[in-house]
Amino acid sequence: MHETTTDQASIQEKLLRLALALALVLSGMLATLSASTTKAFAAEATLVDSGERFDFYQTDSNTGSHWSDSRFIIDGEDAYCIDVTTTAVAGSSYSPRSMDAGMALRIGLYKQYLDEEHSGWSYLKRGGYLQYMIWCEYAPGYMGDNVTPDNGDFYGVYDDAKAYYEQHKGEYEASGTEWASFDSQNMCVAPRLTPKGTIAVTKTSGIQQITGGNGCYTLGGAVYTVYSDEGLTNEVGTITTGADGKGKLERVTSGTYWVKEAQRSEGYSLDPQSYEVEVEAGKTVHVNGDKGSVEIPQSDPVGMLLGKVDATTNANRPEGSATLADAQFTVRYYDGYYGSADEAATSGDPTNTWVFRTDADGFAYYSDEYKVSGPALYRQANGDASIPLGTVAVEETKAPTGYNLDDGQGGAPQVFSIQITSDGVEGESVYTYNSPTSPDTVKRGDYRLVKEAQVEIYDENGNPQETTRVLVEGIRFQLINSSENAVVSPETGEEVAPGDVVCTIVTDENGLATTKDDNAEVNGWSKPGDWTAALAYGTYTVHEVIPDDVTADFKAEHGKDLIAVSDWKASVNEEGQYSLPPLVNNHIPQTPLKVVKTDAETGKQVPLQCSFQLQDSEGNLVTYESHYPETQAMDTWTTNANGEVTLPMLLEEGTYTITEVQAPYGYVLELEGEQFEVGTVYNGWDDPIAVEFEDMPQKGVIKVAKHDSTTDKAVPDSTYIVKAAADITTPEGTVRASSGDIVATLVTGEDGTATTPELYLGSYAVYEAKAKDGFALDVDDETVELSYQGQEVEVFDCDLPVTDTPTEVKLHKVSATDAQVPVTGATFRVWNDEGTFDEEFVTDKAGDVSIKYILHGSYHVQETAAPEGYVIHDVDDEGNPKVHDFTVNDQGMISFDGSEAMTDVFEWTVENMPKDMHTTAIDKSSGTHEGQAREQMSIIDTVEYTGCIPGDEYTVTGALMDKDTGEKALDTEGNEITATTTFTAEGFTGTVDVAFEFDATGLEGKTLVAFETLTRDGIEVAVHADVDDADQTVELYTPGKGYPKTGGPVPVAPIAASIVVLSGCAAAGAAYALGKRRKGLAADSGEEPGAEPGE
Repeated sequence: MHETTTDQASIQEKLLRLALALALVLSGMLATLSASTTKAFAAEATLVDSGERFDFYQTDSNTGSHWSDSRFIIDGEDAYCIDVTTTAVAGSSYSPRSMDAGMALRIGLYKQYLDEEHSGWSYLKRGGYLQYMIWCEYAPGYMGDNVTPDNGDFYGVYDDAKAYYEQHKGEYEASGTEWASFDSQNMCVAPRLTPKGTIAVTKTSGIQQITGGNGCYTLGGAVYTVYSDEGLTNEVGTITTGADGKGKLERVTSGTYWVKEAQRSEGYSLDPQSYEVEVEAGKTVHVNGDKGSVEIPQSDPVGMLLGKVDATTNANRPEGSATLADAQFTVRYYDGYYGSADEAATSGDPTNTWVFRTDADGFAYYSDEYKVSGPALYRQANGDASIPLGTVAVEETKAPTGYNLDDGQGGAPQVFSIQITSDGVEGESVYTYNSPTSPDTVKRGDYRLVKEAQVEIYDENGNPQETTRVLVEGIRFQLINSSENAVVSPETGEEVAPGDVVCTIVTDENGLATTKDDNAEVNGWSKPGDWTAALAYGTYTVHEVIPDDVTADFKAEHGKDLIAVSDWKASVNEEGQYSLPPLVNNHIPQTPLKVVKTDAETGKQVPLQCSFQLQDSEGNLVTYESHYPETQAMDTWTTNANGEVTLPMLLEEGTYTITEVQAPYGYVLELEGEQFEVGTVYNGWDDPIAVEFEDMPQKGVIKVAKHDSTTDKAVPDSTYIVKAAADITTPEGTVRASSGDIVATLVTGEDGTATTPELYLGSYAVYEAKAKDGFALDVDDETVELSYQGQEVEVFDCDLPVTDTPTEVKLHKVSATDAQVPVTGATFRVWNDEGTFDEEFVTDKAGDVSIKYILHGSYHVQETAAPEGYVIHDVDDEGNPKVHDFTVNDQGMISFDGSEAMTDVFEWTVENMPKDMHTTAIDKSSGTHEGQAREQMSIIDTVEYTGCIPGDEYTVTGALMDKDTGEKALDTEGNEITATTTFTAEGFTGTVDVAFEFDATGLEGKTLVAFETLTRDGIEVAVHADVDDADQTVELYTPGKGYPKTGGPVPVAPIAASIVVLSGCAAAGAAYALGKRRKGLAADSGEEPGAEPGE
């Protein structure tokens, strides 16, 4: 304690100090006596009195003291008294000991509260409040009974500090030091607050291939529970991750904790592992260290994607000759949840698309073995193929052989939409993909035939007159399953195994037997209503059965027996097939004919329609009379979509010639006929004579014609590449060139043209690979379509005109002061590294130079001479004309001064600085073009020059002219008024002042004009001599006529004097006010020590 306010208090204080001193002596003796059991504090620091006192007073009613405590320092820190009843003695030695952690936390937060909430107070005031609070904490009883603060707001502040403590005590750990001394009161320093530790979780995806950019997965929302025991029973708090996968639990007391995920984030499996962490105060510990929490995303190990079934049997086995193998399904994965395939499609492009094929049993699996195309499959952590959460759309895009691409009912293929969701599963694998079943209708067709018998017509005498053909009614034809698999009978609806009768058709009164419902009444059955035709895709044996009654009736009417023909085979290969009916005769027939269209180069069958005619050995057209659906004579036969046709009649023995009437698209009509022989051996309908008729595919050639874009002259030596812009495929399916394959390399000749070899029809890209030296490469690809020109053309030309632009540098020279003014006569030198080019060019009237047809290489360009009246403005650091570099690469493109930009025509604008000057003359005193004629007259002429070479020395010589006479003006003594200034130019442009000093008395009323001449080494550079130039003019007026009119010069001296007087007064007043302010603030300043108040 320090000063007391009364003598009585002084006496009491002295008595108290004496008692304390005796107590200290006694304490020391006791300590000495108990040295064997108690260690004395080592002297480690000295208490220092700073000389300042806290801005806080209190009164002790017990001692009568009224004092403000000193600001002490110990070990470099502010020290506070602990015991209000004792006195601190500066210079005393102290030893440290730890402060109680709870006390340290409380005092530390009190100080933090004062520093934050009362930062506007002086540090001495805040220190005084803190000191009083410390006494209240260490000696609450004594303080409450005896000590009263002068500051009436203390207890309100104290209550707020306590509330602050209660609010924040969970956020910090504190450590404090108390200092003890044998000859002075115990002290403490402000405790150190350390924020409690933090447990942080960083959640990342373990399979980025699945989760990257996928909205079905989020790292946010995972909840981790923090426990204080390894048994995970004592919950401390929870951590919830944000969208970035990060979360933390703050204000955690130091110690060991265990962290376990309690609630997974959307799309991820629950992490079953618990993680041990060690929390340290003021530090952040990361769960699982740098690895963080690597989360495994959920996905569905789909396995079987779908099953393909026959729509008729609803079984995964094919009908007839069809197969369930090699159907193709396009699988589109969308990284979102959609209610239907349409909704998914409208959301945008799928995330991934694959095509899978079915096996022989009609199954397709999500595996590489079944994948036809598409990116790599998604995979789980163990490597199993899987599909992420989201929506899958499955659509059949290629039907297997023998089936229609439909929904099993004749409509468009169904698009199956399947959502893959977590469905409450916590682990990695979810099982929400339900494999769909995809039915297809088998391709169906109908079959028909006509039964006839030849009978002879006799005259009344019984002599044969002619032979005619009679259509026979009532003949039954069995269609027997000759395919690999069973088919469903249109007659019974049952499955029919190979070798069994599928159905029976019966000829009507016109001799026609057909599976169509048109003859249902005759046949005695009709196909099911949802079938498009009666017979499934496959092969059938046709077996003729002649009922006895039909034979007897025919015999009775025509006198001839009906004899059944041998079995033959018929096939259904296309949906809706209904071929022309073969004519079934009553005797051993001749041979059927099958014509097949093939490619003359590959020998492959051409699956396109074409037409033929057939001639016999006499050159007569072979015709056929069809009786269904109406009677008509036929002489031209057209192939089906497979490029083949079987003629409906049988050919007798002889020589025949097939001629082509219409070639298939993409082929040249074959003008020569194909001759063949029909012998005596019967082949049968299932083994007809097959004649292949070849056609050549049409071809074209591309003719490139190269011209100069500026002169239209032919350009030789240009190299062009021709490549396939898409797969080049001839109609029979042969890929002649794959997309991107080079099919020709061309070099233009002297006439600028080059022609490819013969090319197949298709799309080609033509581009220039190398331009002739002196020209820029044409970087644009040309697309050429070689399209069918009709069956009469074997090879056709396709002209492709192209141009190249000469490699060119264009120089444009302009004035540096006005870019619209061209500079004529500037000389440039251009040369290359090889020494093969070194020429000079001079700009024309437009200021231009054009250098065309520049060959490949490295070049340099430099302006070597400026025209009269200009200087070279483009110079290096030493003032020499700058050398610029440019390169012409092997594509004829120009790069200038190392720039990455490339161009075929480089345009460069270069400036020349004109040699010119302009002057402005003013009276030095008035600063205007008017001045008072006086003895010591000074006119300043500011010369603005252009076209000076930096670093060179120049001289400006001036003379004042009498505007009225046009002669040189004379001063009072009759001398010419001249001035000279010599300067070194710092730049191409600048200013310099020329001062005319002279006696102007007697020149009142004169108008003087400054003329200037600029020279270098005695050589005139520029002259400015215009007697009418107002800027060069100064008018002299008579003294005593007052100041110039408004807008003229303002008298400077009186105003300046006034400013000085006023400035002095203001300074004196400010000094006085500042002195008063400092005196008033000194007593209660809140500033830091050593700082001037207000600074």
